[in-house]
Amino acid sequence: MSIIHFGFPPAPVHVRTARLVAASVAQQASLGGETLGEVRQAAGEACSRAVARHRRHHVTDLVRMKFAIGDRFVADVADFAPITRNALLTDTNAKGQLSEAPSDEDTLTEEVALTLLAGLVTDLQVIQGEDDIGTVVRMAWPL
Repeated sequence: MSIIHFGFPPAPVHVRTARLVAASVAQQASLGGETLGEVRQAAGEACSRAVARHRRHHVTDLVRMKFAIGDRFVADVADFAPITRNALLTDTNAKGQLSEAPSDEDTLTEEVALTLLAGLVTDLQVIQGEDDIGTVVRMAWPL
């Protein structure tokens, strides 16, 4: 299994680069066509979400991406912001619906990102990060 790590500062300007890196790694994993476009778009949404969470909570750590190529192509996007009630994917919003009325614009942005991701990626998880710090958006596609 090949594993690739990539990190970038939590600034919106770096999301485009992260999206290009994800697409390049996916292409090396022999994903193509429509799936390659899904990977590119999903990586952009997950990275935008992570950047927004970092900026909202004034976290300066790098947003981290990890790609694993084995029997599936797996892309993880990790943030290190505090976990809020809307940070993790629930059964309700996994179906592409907002779980409840968002309380502010940042929460709405986070909910919309999760909704878009749920529509793009069939195998999607949003879990607590290591040591219960932040969240990891885990997306997988079969090879």
